[in-house]
Amino acid sequence: MSDPKPVSLFHFIERAEKVHAPCMGEDRYNWQSNDPHVSRYAAQRCRRDCPMVLFCRQWAKDTGQRGGTWGGVTDNERGYERLRRMEERRQARIAKVAADLAAREAEDERIARFQGGRNTQT
Repeated sequence: MSDPKPVSLFHFIERAEKVHAPCMGEDRYNWQSNDPHVSRYAAQRCRRDCPMVLFCRQWAKDTGQRGGTWGGVTDNERGYERLRRMEERRQARIAKVAADLAAREAEDERIARFQGGRNTQT
């Protein structure tokens, strides 16, 4: 079963307006600001005041939002999260390659012992 499709931007905004989310107020521009200080302020306000914080964060993740503050997380913070996930995947690949290599070496050693044992009996 696949994940449900995220709601459209229109429905997202409609829901945010109904619950009076802080991003729907007079200072809307703060939520899309490139200034890190303004973005940090918007994120703090969102985490403190917004009833949609978890929904918003998940929506931004599901739809790949790159700019602005979503769900109390700034664009920079989302970038760090993406980097952290990429590093975790890289480390997992390295561990898998190392485990595969160790298993191959053990198998080669076992085969060599077996063949060495057969050659000494003749």
